[in-house]
Amino acid sequence: MMGYKIPNRKLVIELADYDGAEATCKLDVKMKTFFDLQDLTSDNASIISAYTTFGNEILESWNFENESGESIPADATGMLDIPPAIAIALMNAWTEQVSSGGMMSSTESQNGDTLGTKQASPAS
Repeated sequence: MMGYKIPNRKLVIELADYDGAEATCKLDVKMKTFFDLQDLTSDNASIISAYTTFGNEILESWNFENESGESIPADATGMLDIPPAIAIALMNAWTEQVSSGGMMSSTESQNGDTLGTKQASPAS
């Protein structure tokens, strides 16, 4: 039997309500990472840890800048430096795609925000 190489797919999330905001995240993460993040987001005392975990283990890049035009790092520090509405929309879009196996339609509606998502080409 041939071995199956698990893909390393990426997810590009476009936040339509935030003109041009786009982030690239890992789509194929370990179950432990997924469950850890779910546990953290279900406990209000751990919510900062959830966003820190997302920034360090899932988020790969984005095009976010602060009001001075300086790039915001795509990591845990950056996750805590962006407005809550953007952070929540980003994590919600990622969670929905991962939960569906990355097979949801390209436009999702969540909490009143329209989120565009698309899969990026797998990393080599």
